[in-house]
Amino acid sequence: MWPTNFLSKEFPSWGFEEENGSTTIWERWDSFTKEDGFKYNAAMNSFSHYAFGAVCEWMFGNAAGIKATKPGFETFDIRTEIAPDGMRKDGINYLNASLRTMSGEIMSEWKKGAEGLNLMVKVPVNTIAHIYMYLRSH
Repeated sequence: MWPTNFLSKEFPSWGFEEENGSTTIWERWDSFTKEDGFKYNAAMNSFSHYAFGAVCEWMFGNAAGIKATKPGFETFDIRTEIAPDGMRKDGINYLNASLRTMSGEIMSEWKKGAEGLNLMVKVPVNTIAHIYMYLRSH
């Protein structure tokens, strides 16, 4: 179900919220629509609600692979949990994630290329990154 919620622009999905002007994760899948406005009681519609936001931990820590190994990301790993051929069967062949830390921005970007999975990272100065890559065996 997760690729549907990531990629779809239809209700219910995070893409649906984005299509309707959201920059945060809502309390309800259908808190607001361009067509119907606030269809339900607006008092029960938080537009920055972490209940559905737990998936963000998975997006940064697993899909993008950004994981702190010391407090404040003084040292961190970039180890995507994506198969070497991307997630072609799920329709996901590209991901770009960045995270602001006290030391600066960490970025992990991967995309499926003709030669396999390409990974580009950004590491702030005065930090240590351990970067793990899938390698092909011939």
